[in-house]
Amino acid sequence: MLNEMTSKRREYYKVRYKANRNKILSRIRAYQKTHKKERNAYERERRKIDSKFKLNGDISGLIRRSLKGNKNGNHWEDLVGYTLNDLKKHLEKRFTEGMSWDNHGLKGWAIDHKILIAAFNFTSPNHRDFKRCWALKNLQPMWAKDNQEKSNKLDKPFQPSLLI
Repeated sequence: MLNEMTSKRREYYKVRYKANRNKILSRIRAYQKTHKKERNAYERERRKIDSKFKLNGDISGLIRRSLKGNKNGNHWEDLVGYTLNDLKKHLEKRFTEGMSWDNHGLKGWAIDHKILIAAFNFTSPNHRDFKRCWALKNLQPMWAKDNQEKSNKLDKPFQPSLLI
């Protein structure tokens, strides 16, 4: 019964959002401009205590940068074909000694691409190289210091499509 009510409520809000999208977005943008300090403080604190929130923000930002802002408002999960929980489990399986969700970040570990983002040639999330670049098997946790040293350097030329 509760699930049915939730589903109906969700559908109601989807229809309402579609009908009033521009009005709702302009209200949200206005609020965000006038409450920037509060939002930033809230998000900073939440990133400290909620590992899923931090991971979600990190992966979303990485994907947005790799697409040079061409996400077109899509959620990153819809673009890559896996969920936040899938990503979290995948990374946890590959943690090395000392890695935990408490030390995820600049002074701990970061998400690394086995085959560098720079090695792929894509401009949209529909491109097959985008899918290969962001596939789970191309992602791994790596100590941030080692990841920064690795940077965007390729030891030798190769064709990523042949490797994945």
